[in-house]
Amino acid sequence: MTVIKKRIVIPTERGTSDSLSRSFGKKSDPVAIDISKYTKTILKIAKEGFKKGFKSVYNRELHTHIFDDLSTAAELGYGNNWIKFDPHHSPTVKLLQKNLYFFVAGKPMAQLKEMNALLVDDSGKIRNWQSFKTEVLKRNKAYNLRYLQAEYQTAKASAQMARKWNEAQAVKHLYPNLKYMTAHDERVREDHAKLDGIVRPIDDAFWDTHYPPNGWRCRCSVRSTRDEATKLKDIPKVPVHKHFRHNVGKIGQIFDEKQHPYFKYINEQKGELEWWKLKDPHYVGMYKSKGKVFASIFADRKDYQSNLNFAKAVAEQHKLEIYIKSHIDKTKIENYLKKVLKGKALKEKLNSIKNNEYEIKIGNEVWQGDLAEQKGSNPANTVSSAFSHKFGYTKTGTPKQLQVYDKVFIGIALKDVSSDTFFHIAEKLNQKAKIHTNLKGVILKINSKVFFLKREKLMDSNEIHKTIKTENALNK
Repeated sequence: MTVIKKRIVIPTERGTSDSLSRSFGKKSDPVAIDISKYTKTILKIAKEGFKKGFKSVYNRELHTHIFDDLSTAAELGYGNNWIKFDPHHSPTVKLLQKNLYFFVAGKPMAQLKEMNALLVDDSGKIRNWQSFKTEVLKRNKAYNLRYLQAEYQTAKASAQMARKWNEAQAVKHLYPNLKYMTAHDERVREDHAKLDGIVRPIDDAFWDTHYPPNGWRCRCSVRSTRDEATKLKDIPKVPVHKHFRHNVGKIGQIFDEKQHPYFKYINEQKGELEWWKLKDPHYVGMYKSKGKVFASIFADRKDYQSNLNFAKAVAEQHKLEIYIKSHIDKTKIENYLKKVLKGKALKEKLNSIKNNEYEIKIGNEVWQGDLAEQKGSNPANTVSSAFSHKFGYTKTGTPKQLQVYDKVFIGIALKDVSSDTFFHIAEKLNQKAKIHTNLKGVILKINSKVFFLKREKLMDSNEIHKTIKTENALNK
């Protein structure tokens, strides 16, 4: 997870307009963001671009600055569960962080595209360095001071309202309706004042489009209630800014991915973004008891629930810290790396990129791992196929999932295992461990019982058999 080292203070809502241009144009708006880190990074990018041209419109350093600041805002809005383990809140936090990540990826792209265009003036002449620098700094102030103020407030308010949505859902059996509330002061915009006091069922479609915040710098909120619902005919037609016509709590998006222009830039740099998803997975704490489970905001959606269930069982029963890794598109990464690497270095890097599911911490070591689940009726065959799929090489000589790492474990989830099958499972695990010297352990889940078999035990099939032959293994 990104560590927030610095907080910035942003003023409260001013004005009543949903228009960015009008809202940002107020000279009375206080300046509360120190943009020195942005200016330093932007000037570095500008100098490089001026000399050699803009080879990429994505910059990791700028991305990190913005993500840290907007994550700070969201943490202030959501509260302690932005970073603390909580099974009720963590899934929402994971979605919000992923949304922030891609919003922030698109923003530098928009800014760098403008910088590239500024190399030439309105008459078509190439600018000198001083002229180019002046224009770049103007745009830096727009993007990373004025725009960032509104984005910061939106991240804070949206995260706060996402939490309120979760809390309202948890008590809707007692309080089935939501009531719209403004800040009740002279700064409330006219359209939002019309919504003040409206009550509708929590799962009503009204909240799909009118759940706060409903505009830049919006301070509106809701509260759970048993008050009578407002009749549909009594609800005024109030337009909502297109960037806010969604329910942040339901869809987990602070910034609307279909409407906000920054998201359109992401497709242009998907390869580089995939690479950084692998390098910087942004973990969120999903479970904490005797052990801990973290999940990347980019974890594989398709297998996520089964991966999480397995990880929780492992963490609980063996007090381990386990991470569900990013799921990446290897083809996109390959296309990106071909632009920056060549020859042997490229081949080695490509062979090292794998979509294995887990990492676990064992003392000072980090083990890479993957999960195989029983599909057929024969658990011993599942063990054999797990190793054949995860270890070794393909026909073209490419190393498989767990072949490339020095320290690995394999998770195997079995079901309906009879006691006479235990010895066959033990023999196969022993055989495979002797072949694959990088195998440090096997995490064997039989029904609800989890066995953590380290390499020393895997070297003796009788020890494996003795460990797993227990009534607890058949705890169905």
